[in-house]
Amino acid sequence: MIQSHLLTFENELDDAAKASLKTAISNLNFDQLNRYFTRAMEHSNSATALDPAKMTPIDTDMTNLNACEAQSQKWRQVGLDNVKNGKVGVLLLAGGQGTRLGMPLPKGCLSIKSLSNKSLFQLQFERIQKVEKMGGGEIPLYIMTSPATYDATLSFLSENKFFGLKSSQVKIFNQGLLPCFSKTGDIMLGTKSSLATAPDGNGGLWQAVRSSGSLDDMMARGLKQIHMYCVDNCLTNVADPEFLGFAWEKNSDCGAKCVLKTDPHESVGVVCNYDGEPRVVEYSEISKELAESKRDDGGLTFDAANICNHYFTVDFINKVSSPEWEDKLIHHVASKKIPTVDLSTGETVKPSSPNGIKLEKFVFDVFAFSERFCLFNMPRSKEFAPLKNADTAKSDNMRAARSKLHRLHHSWVLAAGGKFKNENANQLGGEDFAEEDYKFQVEIAASRSYMGENLDFTGQVFDLPLFLE
Repeated sequence: MIQSHLLTFENELDDAAKASLKTAISNLNFDQLNRYFTRAMEHSNSATALDPAKMTPIDTDMTNLNACEAQSQKWRQVGLDNVKNGKVGVLLLAGGQGTRLGMPLPKGCLSIKSLSNKSLFQLQFERIQKVEKMGGGEIPLYIMTSPATYDATLSFLSENKFFGLKSSQVKIFNQGLLPCFSKTGDIMLGTKSSLATAPDGNGGLWQAVRSSGSLDDMMARGLKQIHMYCVDNCLTNVADPEFLGFAWEKNSDCGAKCVLKTDPHESVGVVCNYDGEPRVVEYSEISKELAESKRDDGGLTFDAANICNHYFTVDFINKVSSPEWEDKLIHHVASKKIPTVDLSTGETVKPSSPNGIKLEKFVFDVFAFSERFCLFNMPRSKEFAPLKNADTAKSDNMRAARSKLHRLHHSWVLAAGGKFKNENANQLGGEDFAEEDYKFQVEIAASRSYMGENLDFTGQVFDLPLFLE
C-alpha cells in the first residue's frame, strides 16, 4: 500500500499545517492498516449466503425462558450481593450525536421530553445510584465517547456534577479513529492538510478500553462483572441485578439481553448460534423463509432481537482486548459518502453517492469467542425504547421513547393499586405511538423505584400528569 498521494498538497501548506499532516501520517501503522483493509475486503467479497442448517437458537438451558419468580428473586439477590462486594461495573457506549434528531449534542445530553425532562444520562445515572442503594456498594462507570462527543460529554457531566455519582467512579475515554479508504485501498484526504477519518465502530471498544487504562482500572478495583449498554435506550435497566445474577449463576463469560421481535421482518439482528458459535445475525442476512419459520408453539424460531445490551466478565474483556485476540476480529466494510479532496484539482468534494469505505467493528463480534454464552429475555415494554430518529419518522423517535416510558410507569402505578381521577386512565392504553404521545403521562423517578418494585398506592387517587420523585 503506497500512500505518497497524502503529500500531494504539501507545497501549498504553511508550516503548521504541514507539520500537522506529517504527524498524522507518521502515526499510521501502514502494515496494520493494509492488513485491516485487505482482510475486510476479502471477507466482504467472499461472504456467502447464510446456511440455514448452521443457524440454531441459543440453548434454552443458557436462557431465563423457563425461570420461575423464585429463581428470578434468587438472581436479583446474587446480583445485589455482587454490587455489595464491589464486583460490578457499568460500561456505557455514548459516542453517538443527535445529528439525525436535528440537535448538535451527544445523545446522552438529550432529553426525551418526558415529564421530568431529564436527559438520558440523568435517567441512567439515577438508576445506577438506585442499584447502589439497593445493593450497598459502589458501581464504577466507564463511558466510551467518540472524538466528536468527548469534550461536550465531559463538560455536560461536570457541570451537572455527574448527576449524583462521584467523579472518582466515572471514567470517560474515546473510541479510536481509522482512516477512510478509497475503494482501491488508498487512504483518503479530508482536506489538503488532514486525513479523512471515522470512528472504528462500537467494536473499537475492546482496543479503547485497554489503551485508555479502563481495563487496568477495572482489574485494580477487583471488578468481575460488567454490564454494557448503549446510551440511546431510555428504558435500559442499568446494572440490572437480575441480569447480573443470572449470568453469574450460569458461569457465563459473555451474554446478551434481548426482546422478542415484533414481526418476522423487523429490522433488527437476532442473537443465535451459527455453526456452533454465538453470533448476531443481521436481518439482511436472513431469508424470508428463515425469518418466518416458527417453533411448535407458534413463536418465531429466531425471535431474540439484539438491543445492544450485553454482559461480560472482566476476564473475558481482558482476553478479547489483548492484541492476539483483538486482531482476530475482522473489520466490516461500510460504503459511505466521504467528504474529500480531488487530488487533481484540490477542490473539496462532497459526494452524493458512496465514494469510499469506512472500516468498523461491532461490539458483538466477540460473542464468537465466548465459552459460555447466555441470553436473558426481557419484555420489550420494560427494556427497549431507543432514540434514533426525528419525530418525522414512524418509529424509534423521541415521541415513542417518552411514550413507552410514561406507559411503563403508568403500569407500575396501576399494579401497585393506584387509581386516577380520569376513569379512562384506570387501565393501560395502547402501544401505538406513531402519531401522538401516550395520553396517560406518568413518570416515577428511579430514586422511588427501579423497576416498579416496593410501590404501594392502595387507596390513592392521582391527577394526571403524574410525576413522583
